Amino acid sequence: MKHIIIIGKGFGCELAPPLSEGHEIWGINNVICWREVDLAFFMDRRDVCAAEDKPTATQEFDETMWTAAERGTPVIVSDGPADDYGDAKIIRYPLREVLADVGHPYINYSIDYMLAYAIHIKVDKIDTYGVNMQYSTSYRTQIPSSEYWIGFARGRGIEVNLNGPLVNICPLPNKMYGYGRSLKEILGE
Repeated sequence: MKHIIIIGKGFGCELAPPLSEGHEIWGINNVICWREVDLAFFMDRRDVCAAEDKPTATQEFDETMWTAAERGTPVIVSDGPADDYGDAKIIRYPLREVLADVGHPYINYSIDYMLAYAIHIKVDKIDTYGVNMQYSTSYRTQIPSSEYWIGFARGRGIEVNLNGPLVNICPLPNKMYGYGRSLKEILGE
């Protein structure tokens, strides 16, 4: 079974299990700077961040690449960075191949790329930690695309578990529409 653990930077990211056999850990952006991962994703282009005067994102990109080079961890990027990062194992995201497989470019942020890639390589299980966008924050515009990819993965038979506090992607309502009761009450659990 191919089991992927995706680690974001939100609440609960610290609850993710350590590296071990039986699963592969993917980290978003600079997660690699504070914990070991098998694969890092940094989809924001450094040159675009610099041109848009986003010094924090530019610094995160540099720190991620240097940490990855030091640890020998591969990093998937949208396009190869213009700067030299020593021995960094930089991999271009296989956008053409992923889209040929999944058929739709409904991608609004890095977690979407990670989910689409996991679907493309035919994983059996995805766990997320620290991916807990809230409707009351700027992430609210990115929630629908993540819900799309989670549903797409589940439609392909992939088990998807959202772990950690404040998980607000795909929330279950207190009462199921049309039933007036909770899902647990309906199913007798």
